Amino acid sequence: MTRETTGMGRRAAVIFVASFVFVVSAIAPARGADSPKALTAADYARAEKFLSYNLSSLVFRASVRPTWLPDERFWYRNALPDKGSEFILVDPKRGRRVPAFDHAAVAAALSASAQQTFDASHLPFTAFEFSPDGKAILFTFQGK
Repeated sequence: MTRETTGMGRRAAVIFVASFVFVVSAIAPARGADSPKALTAADYARAEKFLSYNLSSLVFRASVRPTWLPDERFWYRNALPDKGSEFILVDPKRGRRVPAFDHAAVAAALSASAQQTFDASHLPFTAFEFSPDGKAILFTFQGK
């Protein structure tokens, strides 16, 4: 090695170390900032607003809990903004998503037989079964 090359090597090393120190000092946290901030009750209350049980009333049609049928279709219940619900039937093979049954017809028939008023999105059950032929639904209402 010549004296010239060694001088260039040192100069490059000095520039590298100086650059490194500059970059580290620029991005390093300020003195005392490395201790965590003490959280207050207001911080926890604000965070709690974003937990799932507080947001579920603001998010609709986002949750699918499938009830699988023997033919590989499934149905699920959707929450609606008016505190009601709808039942959806999905056929993954055909790529179809339709109402599981005629909600208005069920509400009308149930209203007539129970002598109470129900509407299509406020039916008094949360689960049902299809009849063996698939042309009717079975559900429990008032223990029957």
